[in-house]
Amino acid sequence: WATYYGGSGSEDRSSIATDNAGNVYLSGVTTSENGTSIATNYSHQDTLTGQTWPSSFDAFLAKFNTNGVRLWGTYYGGYGSEGGFSSCAVDSSGDVYLAGISGSDTLTFIATTGSHQPIYGGASNDVFLVKFHNCDLPVPTITANASICFGTNTQLTAGGGVTYLWNTGATVTSISVVPDSTTSYTVTVVSDLCSMKAAVL
Repeated sequence: WATYYGGSGSEDRSSIATDNAGNVYLSGVTTSENGTSIATNYSHQDTLTGQTWPSSFDAFLAKFNTNGVRLWGTYYGGYGSEGGFSSCAVDSSGDVYLAGISGSDTLTFIATTGSHQPIYGGASNDVFLVKFHNCDLPVPTITANASICFGTNTQLTAGGGVTYLWNTGATVTSISVVPDSTTSYTVTVVSDLCSMKAAVL
C-alpha cells in the first residue's frame, strides 16, 4: 500500500518507526490546518497552533495499522514554529516518543510541569522531547430500548466506554431519537490520550 499524508499547506522533514505489531508511526512538520487531514478529532492536539505558512510549522505524529489505515493523528506545537526534522520512536510497551526543534515559549503546549526543563530557554530554538502513551480504546456498542421503527421515539444507549460522543453532538450515555428512513447514529468512545473507535447503528 502507499499513501499521501498532508493538507493544503506544506508537510516536510519526516521520519517513521514501527512497533512489534507492525503498526507504523509517521512524524514530520506541517503548516496544514484544514479539517482532519493531519490530526484526528479528540487527539492530543487536534488543531494547528503555529502561525500560517511561511513563518511557522507544527510537528505532527500519526499512527497507521498494517494495512495503511490511519488510526490517529495529532499536531504538536505552540504559537511559535516547530521546525527542523521531527523524529519518532516506539518502545517495547508501544509508547511513542517524538523529538524536534521548537521556537515556541508557550509553556505547557510543549513542556509539562515538573519536567527536566519546563521553561523555554532558547534565543531562537530549543529542542523538545515528548512521550505519548499509546493505548487502544474499547469498541463501543449501541442498544435500543425497543425495536427501531421510523418516526417512533427510541432510546439509544452506549456501552463499552466511559466518555461518549454521538454524531448528534450529545456527550451523554443515552439519547432519545426519532429516526427516519435515512438516519444513522454513531457513538464514539472519546479520550484525550488515545485514538477513537466508533459504533454505527
